[in-house]
Amino acid sequence: MAFSFSRRGRQEMRRTERDGRVAGESPKPVANVDSVLIENTHLIAPALAVLRHAADSQRLDVARLNALVRLTDLLLSESKRYNLTAIPTRDAVLLKHVVDALSLPPALDAEAAAAPGALRVVDIGTGAGFPGLVLAIARPQWDVTLLEAARKKTRFHDLVRRDLALPSVASVWEEGGGRRVESDASGTV
Repeated sequence: MAFSFSRRGRQEMRRTERDGRVAGESPKPVANVDSVLIENTHLIAPALAVLRHAADSQRLDVARLNALVRLTDLLLSESKRYNLTAIPTRDAVLLKHVVDALSLPPALDAEAAAAPGALRVVDIGTGAGFPGLVLAIARPQWDVTLLEAARKKTRFHDLVRRDLALPSVASVWEEGGGRRVESDASGTV
């Protein structure tokens, strides 16, 4: 079973979750969520509160939260090179991109449970990799394909996949002549 997400699809999934049409699992708190952020940064209170909520509602362990923070750091550092986002701060990226993407897994968990194998998700027009990269971090058992027309953005996807060791992520783009080029966790093109 495969799912693809356009902007309209992501909005529908958030609406579905908000309206309570998909029941989520009961939260399992993560031990010492604050330890995620102690190493190298200080987040403003709203961003810290959001990460605490994500840890509780998404059953994210400390390693996954660290990966989300690292994804944010990579986005901000590589954005200077690849022009990936206009959002200038870690807190804003966490609040506007990561939290938005974290609204999807609960809506898809029931589908994933019913799927005969790993759930396959295709993020069409993924841009910098949201929500696809966040889904791959939050649910590493899912196969996530990032589809993007701009090669510079798929280079960023490849960097993130290597840096965060995300074996279930594939990045696909099309050259001007319509030729499909795919890279997977091994770097195969």
